[in-house]
Amino acid sequence: MRPHFSQITIIGTGFIGGSIGLAAKSTGLVDVVVGTDMDDRAIKQALAVRAIDRGQTNLSRAVKGSSLVILASPVETFEEIVRSTIHVLERDAILSDVGSVKGQMVMNIDALLPPHRYFVGTHPIAGSEKSSAAASRADLFNGKHCVLTPTTATNANALNMIRSFWESIGSIVTMMDPLLHDKIFGAVSHLPHMIAYATLNSIALIQETIFPTANTPTFLPPSLNDMTRIASSSPSLWSEICCRNAENLVMMLETYQGEISKLTSLVRQRDRHGLQHTFTQAKNLRDQLC
Repeated sequence: MRPHFSQITIIGTGFIGGSIGLAAKSTGLVDVVVGTDMDDRAIKQALAVRAIDRGQTNLSRAVKGSSLVILASPVETFEEIVRSTIHVLERDAILSDVGSVKGQMVMNIDALLPPHRYFVGTHPIAGSEKSSAAASRADLFNGKHCVLTPTTATNANALNMIRSFWESIGSIVTMMDPLLHDKIFGAVSHLPHMIAYATLNSIALIQETIFPTANTPTFLPPSLNDMTRIASSSPSLWSEICCRNAENLVMMLETYQGEISKLTSLVRQRDRHGLQHTFTQAKNLRDQLC
């Protein structure tokens, strides 16, 4: 059943928060979208693109009267936001999020909420290196996956409402255990970000020590832009994601270091057969994915 909300609140009016507001408004899911952010400029940007109907700098006032509250702020703010708004959350209000890390955070929020207030962990797979509401799009979630991470404490009606919300704005919804979520996205999202950062820093170090006078940007191929685009993402956001998923990410980085060590050995030995075998294996994996 398609849900309808008289008022929702989006906490964090950046690119994702703004896109949720635009999508919910354009599909008729909500009458009024209230937006709040620590940065007043972000609220003004969201108002300018009509991603929200009303801006509010006071958090308690922002959530009052809303039957759905979406956390689209940095992950490290979630638990404190919940603590500071518990007393004003409407009875039977649903709290959700768009964070890239779930795990213990989901359990912590479940434990904080009083009776008749419900949390459903959510991760829309539709991010970008962009961060402002000025780039928001109503169609951002069309055909994109959205992972819900219910626990044994998740209210069934709240879960169904959130599922219907995301399906109504075009998402393909999947359910996943929050701990498994962090393992999977540690591998397919968090690790690639680390690789992009390391690649650019390595190139800068190589230039500094080997060819310091060369105008390197002149020669950058499109392939480098493709593989490092995500390095333009927010450093503060991604440092927090890495720290919150550190246990999984360390193991994945060690696996990646093993692959780099293997490539180093093959190149040092000029082992064409070994290199071709490794590249073919990776090509086959890539071709299966795309």
